[in-house]
Amino acid sequence: FLTGVYIEKRDDKLAMVATDGRKLAYVLRAFEQEIPDFKGAIVPVKFLNQIKAILNGEGVFKLAINDEHIAVQYGNRYAYSTLILNCEYPNYQKVIPQEFKYVSKMRREDMEKAINLNSVFVETKSKRLFLDISQDGVMISVDNNEYGDSKYIIPCEYSGPDEKISFNSTVLMMPIKKVDTEFFKICFNTNISATAIYPEPEKDYLFVLMPMQQ
Repeated sequence: FLTGVYIEKRDDKLAMVATDGRKLAYVLRAFEQEIPDFKGAIVPVKFLNQIKAILNGEGVFKLAINDEHIAVQYGNRYAYSTLILNCEYPNYQKVIPQEFKYVSKMRREDMEKAINLNSVFVETKSKRLFLDISQDGVMISVDNNEYGDSKYIIPCEYSGPDEKISFNSTVLMMPIKKVDTEFFKICFNTNISATAIYPEPEKDYLFVLMPMQQ
């Protein structure tokens, strides 16, 4: 579903969801303007990227949507697209855990640096990266039979039991780079269940990742 983003009205806000089965991004944003009721729809990513380029992050635009099309007006500019039809989007509300037993808070810059340093040793095919989370910190490591191993420890705030979680390094890095706060949280229940990444302090967006099997 990287080719389409699901949008719907939820709690008088606009919800947008994108997923490819391994990771999910979710935004629930309030606007000053009232959002009329509309049927949830899958919008092509290419169209959204075009709108982003046109708006350049500024100004107010008009958005119209029906059962088959979406249209945007910004000043005297117009853009139209056909929705992705005959396709049922996954139930994202079931994917996002409602509560977590364990929360680990750390600095975004520290994690990004650790992933980059370990990326040299990551196995090419699986790109497996290990996170050993404890009260002493988070050890980010790689175990590569051909090139050896690599370990990097960053500080964190955590009060749960020691846990080892593994992710595809590329999948993990993508949401880390999108977090726009100094700190972020990794929230989980087990080392194989859906894991959420939140900005800290929390905002109106989050990411959900599926760990790799141990």
